Amino acid sequence: MPQLKPYQKYKPSGIQWLGDVPQHWEVCRLKDCVSQFISGGTPSTDNPSYWSDDSSGTPWVAIGDMTRSYHVQDTVKRITPSGLNSKKLTIIPTGTLLYSMYASLGKVALLQIDAVVNQAILGIVADRRRAQLDFLRYWLEFMQLHVVMLSSSSTQDNLNAEKVRGMTVFLPPLPEQRAIADYLDHQTNLMDSLVAKKKRMIELLAERRQSLITHAVTKGLDPQAPMRQSGIQWIGDIPEHWEVRAVWTLFELGRGRVISHEDIISNPGQYPVYSSQTESDGVMGCIDTYDFQGEYLTWTTDGARAGAVFLRQGKFNCTNVCGTLRASQPDTTSMVFFKNAIGATTKWFVRHDINPKLMNDVMARIKVQAPPYQEQRAIADYLDHQTAIMDALTEKLNRQIELLAERRQSLITHAVTGKIDVTESKL
Repeated sequence: MPQLKPYQKYKPSGIQWLGDVPQHWEVCRLKDCVSQFISGGTPSTDNPSYWSDDSSGTPWVAIGDMTRSYHVQDTVKRITPSGLNSKKLTIIPTGTLLYSMYASLGKVALLQIDAVVNQAILGIVADRRRAQLDFLRYWLEFMQLHVVMLSSSSTQDNLNAEKVRGMTVFLPPLPEQRAIADYLDHQTNLMDSLVAKKKRMIELLAERRQSLITHAVTKGLDPQAPMRQSGIQWIGDIPEHWEVRAVWTLFELGRGRVISHEDIISNPGQYPVYSSQTESDGVMGCIDTYDFQGEYLTWTTDGARAGAVFLRQGKFNCTNVCGTLRASQPDTTSMVFFKNAIGATTKWFVRHDINPKLMNDVMARIKVQAPPYQEQRAIADYLDHQTAIMDALTEKLNRQIELLAERRQSLITHAVTGKIDVTESKL
């Protein structure tokens, strides 16, 4: 936190979680410092004439478009003039604040294109006589931590436009709002730039990691080894003494079963249920029985993570979106090697949109390189060591990103609530 002093005089805010605010700041409702609130809607998805297939349509902002950045510069979907008319949507001008009332509750973004929004988003136009747009943006970003108190729903947190209009805002004089916004722009831009660099480093590490795996499981560790053509497009040349085998000749194939969230709630236990979910390594939960025991490879048959291959050990379960591989000769099969070898192949399949639904009949026929067992072990050990180094660095970078996000939020909180006086800071 930059070394900045507090204001000289404070007064009670009247809000327990906020505490004191600078004495000269004014309390108001959001509707008192906003000239216009603009709502949105969603044209029927069953009518293709409402949706544009090219860049000619009007950008339509959904929550996903807001969560990618603090600024909305493009959208995934666009709508046609008839789509606009079907919901009588108002085109929101560049420079408007966008505020999420559902899903990513309280998320704020600045619109940098002319667009329309869906019903979960509210456009907010600041009244320049009372509020600076950028100060309001930072105030609303600060309020995201507390906005759940204003929400209401039995299933998920939601706001409505009236609750947003009634939100409390503490306003410094306009010149002070501008100074606070300028200071936060400068500081957050520095942090955002650093976060972007760290995210790029993570991407490069992931690319390097995959390249390392692919090279090791297709070329081996001996750069002087004589090579031959494998005859398989996605494998290319392999060491002369390696075999190429169909998966079914090396593994027994199986499949998970339908296990619902209700089943997990009804039968709690210690045995994990793996699915295609990305959270918690695909663990849906744990139940009191298991279908598989030992060492297996599992892969995701379809969905967003189609082709992802994992090594599973112990007692566990899989849902029906997962296939399983058990070594036919476990004493001469390195599961770590084949996790990487098969994973490299399935990633190639998915990347090239070849059999994106990797059911058992497809997996059984996939050709995979098979070195002698000792080489499998050596490659597996090498990859374990190298990827562990990269994974540790990735974890460190992710933690640094988390700390920067915490520091960013803390700085915004201190500035917009008057805990620090930034008006005399030197940018």
